Amino acid sequence: MFKIVMSQDTDDGEPESTSSSELQIKAPLLADVGILEAPSWSVEGAFDPNDIGKSMSQRLCHWGPLLAIFLIVTIGMSATIVFFHTWPPLDTLLGFINLIVFFTWNYMSLTNFLQATRFGGGFVKLGWKPENPALHKKLQYCPLCEGHKAPRSHHCARCNRCVLKMDHHCPWLNNCVGHRNHALFVKFCFFSIMGCFHAAAFLIKNIVVTIYLLYYADKTTRILPHDLPITDIQTMIAALTGATLSLGVCIAVIPLLYIQLWSVYHNMTYIEDYIVSKAEARRRYEKFPFVYPYNLGWRRNVLEVLANGTFPKGNGIWWPIRADCTQFTFSEEQIAQKELKSRHARIRTIAIGYNGGKFLGLLRLGCYAFFCQPLTDGRRVEVKAGEKWAITRGSKFWVYAKKVEKQSYVDAEGAVQYAFVGTDHLARGWFPRVCLEVAKTE
Repeated sequence: MFKIVMSQDTDDGEPESTSSSELQIKAPLLADVGILEAPSWSVEGAFDPNDIGKSMSQRLCHWGPLLAIFLIVTIGMSATIVFFHTWPPLDTLLGFINLIVFFTWNYMSLTNFLQATRFGGGFVKLGWKPENPALHKKLQYCPLCEGHKAPRSHHCARCNRCVLKMDHHCPWLNNCVGHRNHALFVKFCFFSIMGCFHAAAFLIKNIVVTIYLLYYADKTTRILPHDLPITDIQTMIAALTGATLSLGVCIAVIPLLYIQLWSVYHNMTYIEDYIVSKAEARRRYEKFPFVYPYNLGWRRNVLEVLANGTFPKGNGIWWPIRADCTQFTFSEEQIAQKELKSRHARIRTIAIGYNGGKFLGLLRLGCYAFFCQPLTDGRRVEVKAGEKWAITRGSKFWVYAKKVEKQSYVDAEGAVQYAFVGTDHLARGWFPRVCLEVAKTE
């Protein structure tokens, strides 16, 4: 058995010792192989900067952006009311600086949020294919977009388009995070945390001091109303509202920012991280490990995402890569993984129908199906009794599958064979495991 050990860019030590029953294999160091810049191949017809999908009004008319704007405005107004009450910016220089810094956090959060929502990750043009026909088989084909997927692009079921360097579909933006708006999304997360931390620290401090003076101070000391930081109930309500929402945003967004900074540091999107983990497991018994072609060292990775202002370096189609890889190394790995997944899919029959809903449609299927839904925004799919579905992955209570039909064909020797073939690309998604017929895999 081969044990794969992926070396880091900073590791210049010697390979660890191996036993007679185990051989450790290291990928070549980046310093030894070097970096190949993106080729000057044509990208004409592959990406239209003016293609942003939905209009801005359509993007904002969704619970995610509306809630995000509500939080930004509510926290900003609540903190501003307390600022003017406890540290008037027109009376003191420090109060004025405090308010300007807080307004800067709010302005940067809102502008980066709106730009990230508007631009999205960038879409591969419908029907795109490389000019060189020899490259067609090296790229994935998207039947929904009726074209080839550019390297690092993925089809988003929500946007129904192939997205350049897609990281994930963000419900708060009502758009995808990818090549065009990854830097904007990272900055939005950062400035949101800074603004909420600023507001929470100031508001909580004034709330605690006010409560202490009212209820815990020495009763022999006379406390006058003007001695309290917060002197009226309206300002206290604003302080409590702003502090509560600010802490909630910090708790929710700090882990998200950490994930995004990890992605920037390694130049690896959330989707690519999942694919690489499967690639390493798939090649466990092969001689050489899978080498991630975009691992260019942390300095180059950070610059690629953030150094060029609004848009990162690269044209979104062809990328700088390790010299021991090609532009199609990652795409070929994805194609191989999908073929392997199809070969190992389990064909099962549906016994109980499911309408594809997340709430009412699940209640009749039991508590486990309702409360143990998969932690993903992947689509739920409608299934009917008697249908055949090919299961590719799942959890204890849910499965992901695609609808198939049994078809006959004649092999090379003239014999009639049968195979289960997917007939509708949209007929795939998650549904409860309880819907499956209790029977052996066909």
